[in-house]
Amino acid sequence: MTEFSENFEEALDLDEDEIEGGLTRDAETLDETYFKDLHIRFVSNLKVRSTVPKVEISYFSNSNVEDAKGDILKFEDGEVKWDHAIPGHQHPTDGIVFLHRIEDLRSKLGSNDNRKAITAAYSAGYGLRSIISRNLGVDSLDIQCSVTMSQRFIQLIVYDADVGGAGLSHAVYQDLEEFLWETRTALDDCVCPDFCEQCLLLPRTPTHIIEEGLLNRFDGLKFLSD
Repeated sequence: MTEFSENFEEALDLDEDEIEGGLTRDAETLDETYFKDLHIRFVSNLKVRSTVPKVEISYFSNSNVEDAKGDILKFEDGEVKWDHAIPGHQHPTDGIVFLHRIEDLRSKLGSNDNRKAITAAYSAGYGLRSIISRNLGVDSLDIQCSVTMSQRFIQLIVYDADVGGAGLSHAVYQDLEEFLWETRTALDDCVCPDFCEQCLLLPRTPTHIIEEGLLNRFDGLKFLSD
Protein backbone atom coordinates (compact mmCIF):
# COMPACT_ATOMS: atom_id res chain seq x y z
CA MET A 1 0.00 0.00 0.00
CA THR A 2 1.16 3.51 -0.75
CA GLU A 3 2.58 5.37 2.22
CA PHE A 4 0.97 8.75 2.83
CA SER A 5 1.98 11.85 4.72
CA GLU A 6 -0.05 12.94 7.75
CA ASN A 7 -2.09 15.46 5.74
CA PHE A 8 -2.87 12.77 3.19
CA GLU A 9 -3.96 10.04 5.61
CA GLU A 10 -7.21 11.74 6.57
CA ALA A 11 -8.53 10.82 3.12
CA LEU A 12 -8.53 7.19 4.25
CA ASP A 13 -10.39 7.45 7.54
CA LEU A 14 -14.03 6.81 6.57
CA ASP A 15 -15.61 3.92 8.47
CA GLU A 16 -17.02 1.10 6.36
CA ASP A 17 -20.46 1.52 7.96
CA GLU A 18 -20.52 5.18 6.92
CA ILE A 19 -19.34 4.60 3.37
CA GLU A 20 -21.97 1.92 2.84
CA GLY A 21 -24.61 4.63 3.00
CA GLY A 22 -22.31 7.29 1.62
CA LEU A 23 -23.11 9.57 4.57
CA THR A 24 -22.69 9.91 8.29
CA ARG A 25 -25.78 9.36 10.42
CA ASP A 26 -26.49 13.05 11.00
CA ALA A 27 -26.68 13.95 7.31
CA GLU A 28 -30.09 13.96 5.63
CA THR A 29 -30.40 12.91 1.98
CA LEU A 30 -32.80 15.26 0.19
CA ASP A 31 -32.40 13.84 -3.31
CA GLU A 32 -30.22 11.43 -5.26
CA THR A 33 -29.27 10.73 -8.85
CA TYR A 34 -26.60 9.07 -10.98
CA PHE A 35 -23.99 10.30 -13.45
CA LYS A 36 -21.79 7.78 -15.25
CA ASP A 37 -20.34 5.53 -12.48
CA LEU A 38 -21.22 7.98 -9.71
CA HIS A 39 -24.01 7.64 -7.17
CA ILE A 40 -24.80 11.23 -6.22
CA ARG A 41 -26.75 12.63 -3.27
CA PHE A 42 -27.70 16.12 -2.23
CA VAL A 43 -27.57 16.27 1.57
CA SER A 44 -28.21 18.71 4.38
CA ASN A 45 -26.69 18.76 7.87
CA LEU A 46 -23.47 17.43 6.40
CA LYS A 47 -20.72 17.62 9.01
CA VAL A 48 -17.48 19.01 7.60
CA ARG A 49 -14.28 20.16 9.23
CA SER A 50 -12.73 23.56 8.64
CA THR A 51 -9.00 23.55 9.31
CA VAL A 52 -6.35 26.18 9.75
CA PRO A 53 -2.78 25.73 8.50
CA LYS A 54 -1.01 23.16 10.64
CA VAL A 55 1.37 24.70 13.14
CA GLU A 56 2.99 23.45 16.31
CA ILE A 57 1.09 25.02 19.20
CA SER A 58 2.75 24.84 22.57
CA TYR A 59 2.70 26.30 26.06
CA PHE A 60 4.81 25.75 29.14
CA SER A 61 3.33 23.67 31.92
CA ASN A 62 4.42 22.58 35.36
CA SER A 63 2.14 19.55 35.24
CA ASN A 64 3.64 16.09 34.85
CA VAL A 65 0.29 14.27 34.88
CA GLU A 66 0.00 12.47 31.56
CA ASP A 67 -3.80 12.15 31.82
CA ALA A 68 -4.17 15.93 31.93
CA LYS A 69 -2.61 16.41 28.52
CA GLY A 70 -5.24 14.73 26.35
CA ASP A 71 -4.81 12.56 23.27
CA ILE A 72 -3.62 15.35 21.02
CA LEU A 73 -0.94 16.70 23.34
CA LYS A 74 2.52 15.45 24.15
CA PHE A 75 4.88 16.48 26.93
CA GLU A 76 8.45 17.24 25.97
CA ASP A 77 11.19 19.04 27.94
CA GLY A 78 8.68 20.59 30.34
CA GLU A 79 6.49 21.84 27.49
CA VAL A 80 3.09 20.58 26.35
CA LYS A 81 2.95 20.50 22.54
CA TRP A 82 -0.04 20.18 20.23
CA ASP A 83 1.42 18.39 17.24
CA HIS A 84 -0.82 15.34 16.84
CA ALA A 85 -3.81 17.10 15.28
CA ILE A 86 -4.77 19.79 12.80
CA PRO A 87 -6.52 22.70 14.56
CA GLY A 88 -9.99 23.48 13.27
CA HIS A 89 -13.68 23.11 13.93
CA GLN A 90 -16.58 21.06 12.61
CA HIS A 91 -19.81 22.58 11.33
CA PRO A 92 -22.98 21.51 9.48
CA THR A 93 -23.64 22.58 5.89
CA ASP A 94 -25.20 21.46 2.59
CA GLY A 95 -23.28 19.44 0.06
CA ILE A 96 -23.22 17.04 -2.85
CA VAL A 97 -21.85 13.55 -2.20
CA PHE A 98 -20.27 11.63 -5.10
CA LEU A 99 -19.77 7.94 -4.35
CA HIS A 100 -17.58 5.79 -6.66
CA ARG A 101 -16.70 2.11 -6.32
CA ILE A 102 -12.95 1.95 -5.81
CA GLU A 103 -12.61 -1.24 -7.86
CA ASP A 104 -14.21 0.41 -10.89
CA LEU A 105 -12.09 3.55 -10.49
CA ARG A 106 -8.88 1.53 -10.24
CA SER A 107 -9.84 -0.26 -13.44
CA LYS A 108 -10.34 3.04 -15.27
CA LEU A 109 -7.08 4.42 -13.90
CA GLY A 110 -5.18 1.23 -14.69
CA SER A 111 -3.64 1.29 -11.23
CA ASN A 112 -4.26 -0.06 -7.71
CA ASP A 113 -2.36 2.85 -6.17
CA ASN A 114 -4.52 4.57 -3.55
CA ARG A 115 -2.74 7.85 -4.21
CA LYS A 116 -3.88 7.80 -7.84
CA ALA A 117 -7.49 7.07 -6.86
CA ILE A 118 -7.54 9.92 -4.36
CA THR A 119 -5.89 12.19 -6.91
CA ALA A 120 -8.72 11.39 -9.33
CA ALA A 121 -11.35 12.30 -6.75
CA TYR A 122 -9.63 15.52 -5.66
CA SER A 123 -9.07 16.54 -9.28
CA ALA A 124 -12.73 16.02 -10.12
CA GLY A 125 -13.63 18.09 -7.07
CA TYR A 126 -11.26 20.94 -7.91
CA GLY A 127 -12.37 20.91 -11.53
CA LEU A 128 -16.01 21.15 -10.45
CA ARG A 129 -15.19 23.94 -7.97
CA SER A 130 -13.52 25.87 -10.77
CA ILE A 131 -16.59 25.60 -13.00
CA ILE A 132 -18.93 26.48 -10.13
CA SER A 133 -16.99 29.63 -9.24
CA ARG A 134 -16.97 30.77 -12.87
CA ASN A 135 -20.61 30.02 -13.64
CA LEU A 136 -22.08 31.29 -10.38
CA GLY A 137 -19.69 34.23 -10.06
CA VAL A 138 -18.52 33.29 -6.55
CA ASP A 139 -15.13 32.93 -4.90
CA SER A 140 -13.77 29.40 -5.27
CA LEU A 141 -13.26 29.36 -1.49
CA ASP A 142 -17.04 29.57 -1.03
CA ILE A 143 -17.37 26.01 -2.28
CA GLN A 144 -15.00 23.33 -0.94
CA CYS A 145 -14.38 19.63 -1.40
CA SER A 146 -13.07 16.69 0.62
CA VAL A 147 -12.23 13.07 -0.12
CA THR A 148 -12.61 9.94 1.99
CA MET A 149 -11.87 6.34 1.10
CA SER A 150 -12.57 2.82 2.36
CA GLN A 151 -11.70 -0.61 1.03
CA ARG A 152 -14.63 -0.57 -1.40
CA PHE A 153 -15.60 3.05 -2.05
CA ILE A 154 -14.13 6.47 -2.58
CA GLN A 155 -16.25 9.48 -1.72
CA LEU A 156 -15.96 13.06 -2.96
CA ILE A 157 -18.00 15.72 -1.19
CA VAL A 158 -18.46 19.20 -2.66
CA TYR A 159 -20.00 21.49 -0.08
CA ASP A 160 -20.83 25.06 0.92
CA ALA A 161 -18.05 26.56 3.01
CA ASP A 162 -20.48 28.68 5.04
CA VAL A 163 -21.91 27.27 8.25
CA GLY A 164 -25.42 25.99 7.53
CA GLY A 165 -24.93 26.32 3.78
CA ALA A 166 -25.22 29.29 1.45
CA GLY A 167 -27.32 27.70 -1.27
CA LEU A 168 -24.42 27.17 -3.68
CA SER A 169 -24.39 23.36 -3.69
CA HIS A 170 -28.19 23.38 -4.01
CA ALA A 171 -27.96 25.65 -7.07
CA VAL A 172 -25.35 23.33 -8.58
CA TYR A 173 -27.41 20.21 -7.86
CA GLN A 174 -30.43 21.74 -9.62
CA ASP A 175 -28.40 21.75 -12.86
CA LEU A 176 -25.81 19.15 -11.90
CA GLU A 177 -25.48 17.28 -15.17
CA GLU A 178 -24.60 20.46 -17.05
CA PHE A 179 -21.99 21.37 -14.41
CA LEU A 180 -20.45 17.89 -14.65
CA TRP A 181 -20.36 17.88 -18.44
CA GLU A 182 -18.75 21.32 -18.43
CA THR A 183 -16.17 20.09 -15.92
CA ARG A 184 -15.37 17.10 -18.14
CA THR A 185 -14.99 19.38 -21.16
CA ALA A 186 -12.67 21.76 -19.28
CA LEU A 187 -10.44 18.90 -18.11
CA ASP A 188 -10.40 17.28 -21.55
CA ASP A 189 -9.76 20.43 -23.58
CA CYS A 190 -6.99 21.90 -21.44
CA VAL A 191 -3.49 21.61 -22.93
CA CYS A 192 -1.47 21.54 -19.70
CA PRO A 193 0.52 18.38 -18.75
CA ASP A 194 -1.34 17.80 -15.47
CA PHE A 195 -2.93 20.94 -13.96
CA CYS A 196 -2.95 24.70 -14.37
CA GLU A 197 -5.01 27.80 -13.56
CA GLN A 198 -7.32 27.06 -16.47
CA CYS A 199 -8.48 23.67 -15.24
CA LEU A 200 -7.63 22.72 -11.63
CA LEU A 201 -5.35 25.16 -9.84
CA LEU A 202 -7.53 27.46 -7.74
CA PRO A 203 -6.44 30.56 -5.82
CA ARG A 204 -5.12 29.67 -2.36
CA THR A 205 -4.97 25.94 -3.07
CA PRO A 206 -3.57 24.30 0.10
CA THR A 207 0.15 23.59 -0.12
CA HIS A 208 -0.22 19.90 0.73
CA ILE A 209 -2.55 19.38 -2.27
CA ILE A 210 0.29 20.49 -4.54
CA GLU A 211 3.09 18.77 -2.62
CA GLU A 212 1.24 15.44 -2.54
CA GLY A 213 0.53 15.62 -6.29
CA LEU A 214 -3.23 15.43 -5.85
CA LEU A 215 -4.16 17.39 -8.98
CA ASN A 216 -4.15 15.73 -12.40
CA ARG A 217 -6.73 16.58 -15.02
CA PHE A 218 -6.49 13.18 -16.73
CA ASP A 219 -7.24 11.30 -13.51
CA GLY A 220 -10.04 13.72 -12.66
CA LEU A 221 -11.60 13.11 -16.05
CA LYS A 222 -11.64 9.36 -15.43
CA PHE A 223 -13.40 9.87 -12.08
CA LEU A 224 -16.21 11.56 -14.04
CA SER A 225 -16.31 9.03 -16.88
CA ASP A 226 -17.88 5.59 -17.32
